[in-house]
Formats: sequence, C-alpha cells, structure tokens
Amino acid sequence: MQCPSYDPKQVDSALRLALDPFGGLNGVSGFGRSISRGSRVLVKPNFLRAAPPESALSPHPALVRALLEQLLSAGAQVRLGDSPAFGTARGVAEANGIAAIADELGVPIVEFRRPRTIPSPAGLPGTLQIDHEVLEAEAVINLCKLKAHSQMLMTGAVKNLFGCITGKRKPLWHMRLGDRDNLFAELMLAIYRQVAPVVSICDAVLAMEGEGPGRGDPRMVGLLLAAEDGVALDAVLAELVGHEASEVRILRAAQQLGIGSAHLQDIKIVGDAAIDEVRIEDWKRPEAIDIAFGPGQVIRSAMRQVTLRSRELFGKRAAPDSETPELYVN
Repeated sequence: MQCPSYDPKQVDSALRLALDPFGGLNGVSGFGRSISRGSRVLVKPNFLRAAPPESALSPHPALVRALLEQLLSAGAQVRLGDSPAFGTARGVAEANGIAAIADELGVPIVEFRRPRTIPSPAGLPGTLQIDHEVLEAEAVINLCKLKAHSQMLMTGAVKNLFGCITGKRKPLWHMRLGDRDNLFAELMLAIYRQVAPVVSICDAVLAMEGEGPGRGDPRMVGLLLAAEDGVALDAVLAELVGHEASEVRILRAAQQLGIGSAHLQDIKIVGDAAIDEVRIEDWKRPEAIDIAFGPGQVIRSAMRQVTLRSRELFGKRAAPDSETPELYVN
C-alpha cells in the first residue's frame, strides 16, 4: 500500500489496508499459524544498531505503534525482541524511539539470550540455535525494513529473521559458511522456515539504498507491504528496486529449494498501485563484499558487542554514526 509519510493516521490506515486481503491481523495464517485473543505474539523488528528513525536502519516507530496497538486491540499478548548486531534490543529501541512506545503500551522488550538448539536441515553443517522467545511464541510477526545489503544485495523479510540467532553465533555462521556455494542463503531460508512467521510486514516508506544495511542512504519509497509468504515479499521488493531474482542469493536459493513463491508471475499483488507505477529505476546498489568472516573479524565483532553492552549498562551513549564499524552480521 502507498504510505507517503510516517504520519500516524496514514501509517495506521496503510497497515490495515495492507492486512485487509488476509482478513486483518486475525486472518493472517502464514505457516498455518494464526493470531487470536490471548495468543502469545512476538514482534521481531529489524534492529541493527542504535540510530535515530531518520537513519532508516529499523522499522519506524510510527509503524511499530500502529502494529502494537492493533495487536493489543485484538487481545494478543505481545512481546517485541531481537538480537541486534551491536548492542541490545533495549538499547537500539531507546535510540530509535520504539522503547518509549513499547513502555507506554506495556509491551515488554525481550533480549534474545537463551538459545535452543535444533537440528539443521540436510546440507547445512552443525545445528541451529534459535532463541526460546521465538520458539515459544504462538505467532511471530516479521517486521522488516527494505534496505540494500553489501553481502546479500538486499535485505527484506527472510534475511531479517537471521536476528533470531543469538548474538555471537551469527558471525560464526558467516565464518562457517561464507561464500561456499549458496549455503548462507540456504541457512537464511532454514531459519525462516523454523521461525515460521504468521505474516511479514515491510517498512518501505523510508528505505535504505547504497551501502546498506548500516551505512546506506535513506530513500523515500512510500510503500508498506505485507505477505504471509516472506519469499514472495522479497521477490516483490527485488522487482521494486530493479533486481533480477537470480541476483538475490535468497531468491535464487528459494527457487532451487522450492521454498515460497520466488517468481513474480506466481504472486498475486493486491494494493492501490501497480508495481510498474512504483518501480525505482535509479536505486543505488551496494558495493559487494564477501559473506565470509575470518577469525579476526569474529573476535572484533564480539569485542564490539561487549563494548556496547558495557556502555548501555553504565549509562554511556552509544558511538555516533561516524564510528560505526564496517562489519555487520545481521
């Protein structure tokens, strides 16, 4: 749906219209799950690091407010959580304005710090460690942001759920799989299927182009999208910014594995604008970097996480954008 600004009334209306084809929040049924009165619902936003809303790193607080209010009105028991690349979910939420909204509405912000080990699908080494907050939720809402991504070309619905892997385990997966075949994209899809979001909602009102996911340029797109099929949502986002499905690792892996609808011709698009009317012809692509991390990068990432955690515990401010490292793991 078109949503030209973050005016609260416009956002609330656009969200309702985006969910209306499914019958609203009580009608979404991704992976056979649903939301009803009393359901334990986890909202999983895209939290990278502490930054203000205008940086376009995370879903805008106006969208988070609209979603939380609608969930609470539906009688859901709501929690909001993530495992950011840097810092904590609470610290990121305080910086982007979401914490104040969650606290006002009585929605707990949870940290993903208690992983549960589950078997990995065939073809992937090791086991997955997904946080218990995710696995114990009766419904997960995947709240993502449209951003360019230097390692994956773009990030949307499927990639956002990498944040369900706790903390320091994410860079270890980068080191373990790296650019070998397309295993990292297959890992993203394995996590997506395990998390099984009831619906994926994408904030593409203010997106990020260029050197995403953390150092790119905000770009007004003016759209809010929702889908029960996260792969289909990513396919539409790729088309919107001019990427061929074969260029996007996750979509290529989804096509090969038969997961979701990665072909645009198989997707029913409902809304107030045709994709040809909103396609971006001059979207700035990121400069590609390797997915693989070396041991030194993993250690530096862990040290950065410890530093930011210490700053939050002792009341010090997070580093400004100019100090942001170039290593992103979510």
